[in-house]
Amino acid sequence: MDPVGADVVTARALAPLTKLIGIASRHLDPRGVCLFPKGETHQQEIDEALKHFCFNCIIIPSKTDRKCAILKVDGIRNV
Repeated sequence: MDPVGADVVTARALAPLTKLIGIASRHLDPRGVCLFPKGETHQQEIDEALKHFCFNCIIIPSKTDRKCAILKVDGIRNV
């Protein structure tokens, strides 16, 4: 599939954050943002992804489960 230059990429229950960022970054416009709902291990997934990528991440607490969050990720670049 050819890159699409998307403004927003989102995925739910697809893969760990490291894999999601790898997939999404190929299709994301350089100014685009990713929105990933994640479960209670979201901080561990962020820590692991930071070993492979540099990115900005805002953690938005879930309104339906206090252990979960939506990750707003942008500025993705390889380490």
